[in-house]
Amino acid sequence: LVQEVFMTKTTLLEYVNKNGQAKTAALLGVTQSAICKALKYKREIYIEEKDGRVTSYEVKKFPSN
Repeated sequence: LVQEVFMTKTTLLEYVNKNGQAKTAALLGVTQSAICKALKYKREIYIEEKDGRVTSYEVKKFPSN
């Protein structure tokens, strides 16, 4: 039996434009103000949806000098 796994990856801005700040914050377990601040500072955050779960990660330079 082969089960297909579908995953979508979008930027935080795209996800918020589609779902709103409050819903995005609730799904990620953060406050709406944290989402607002991340957008304001243009942080490179991506949202992944896989098997009904929503997760996020941030891309940062290393070292960050």
